[in-house]
Amino acid sequence: VVGVLMAGNQVSVGGSSAHVYHAIDSTMGPKMDVAVTDFTITNPSAVDSYKRGDILTLEAELSNTGDLDYTDGGTVEFYYRNGVNEVAIDSSNSVPSLITGSSGTPATFSTTFDTSNLPLNSWTTQFGVRMKNLVGDIRATNNFATIEFDHDRAPLSMTPTVTGANVIERGESITVLARGDAN
Repeated sequence: VVGVLMAGNQVSVGGSSAHVYHAIDSTMGPKMDVAVTDFTITNPSAVDSYKRGDILTLEAELSNTGDLDYTDGGTVEFYYRNGVNEVAIDSSNSVPSLITGSSGTPATFSTTFDTSNLPLNSWTTQFGVRMKNLVGDIRATNNFATIEFDHDRAPLSMTPTVTGANVIERGESITVLARGDAN
């Protein structure tokens, strides 16, 4: 969007008109942009999955990726998806002032989550973090991050079967084949 302040309704070719007092392009100039720059989930009981009852730690890093210092607040919210619904885990943190440039340090937030609250039949759960109620931020596409985390469900055992002869003499051995289903 370009705004022009002029005395008349004509501008000469080449921009040398005496009637143009000021012109500005609102898309130019410094930008204010804060972002979720890192999001991790750790489980002390497993590397990349969970069992119901595990306690997960969700950690997010927020940084100022723009040209202007951010001081207008907002909320940091951790959540998980239950089907199509997003369920808040923790939304008690406020976005702090984020300084731009080399003097600005990222802000780190973390929360814990008990997986006992998750559905028993899920194969994977999507966890996320987002910043809400930001003022003046130019790009909303970097204000959130998500991670898919697998549910480590115990396999189901199938009926074991004897391979080869099922009648053996004393001192001989047999082989039993045990199979499982990944559940």
